[in-house]
Amino acid sequence: MILVVEPIERMVRLLGMLMKDPLGYANTKEYRHFMQEEEDFAEHSMWGKEVLDGMETKFLMNTLLRIGSLMKVGFGSAGVEIIRDNLDRGRKKDVWS
Repeated sequence: MILVVEPIERMVRLLGMLMKDPLGYANTKEYRHFMQEEEDFAEHSMWGKEVLDGMETKFLMNTLLRIGSLMKVGFGSAGVEIIRDNLDRGRKKDVWS
């Protein structure tokens, strides 16, 4: 639960933040709270920070953050808006299917 399920749930939350605001997600209160939870989890876990940082789920989380940064640089604000609209349409289509 601690090593697989919870990290995957956090990744899903991060993806949700990226979908809502690909350009400004890092400046939101939700993201700051998310990052504080990450630090608290590492401090209060029976696993060491080194162990948690070396897990595949942590590598995947960092990859998601890098993809968000690359989207900002590569597509700019107009491109990010197009991607956001497509993600929203895809999500709505899945809900109605």
